[in-house]
Amino acid sequence: MPIKKKVGDVWRRVGTITKRKVDGKTEVRGSIYSYHEARQRFINLIRDFYRKNEQDFSSPEEVFKIFVVAALTGKILPVARLIEKTYSKGSFRKLDEASTSGKIRITVPH
Repeated sequence: MPIKKKVGDVWRRVGTITKRKVDGKTEVRGSIYSYHEARQRFINLIRDFYRKNEQDFSSPEEVFKIFVVAALTGKILPVARLIEKTYSKGSFRKLDEASTSGKIRITVPH
């Protein structure tokens, strides 16, 4: 069951509550996601990549997997290619320069 928080006039999912039976007793656990704002921006980014490249992906989860593999293996070339294809040639380099200089500001539509 999701835990929701009202942000402006929109309810956002910020955690989960789970319930299960253990030895005949009901156990309830809750967790709040860390870095909620960053998570929401990342989700919006994944959706944007999917919308702009629907012909290449069957779902937003498939786009997400590209980032997971890059994070786990360090092989970021597929991410770079996706960024270049989606936002134009040279955009990955610009993103790298902005992030290393500390002057990064990414705006993704909701």
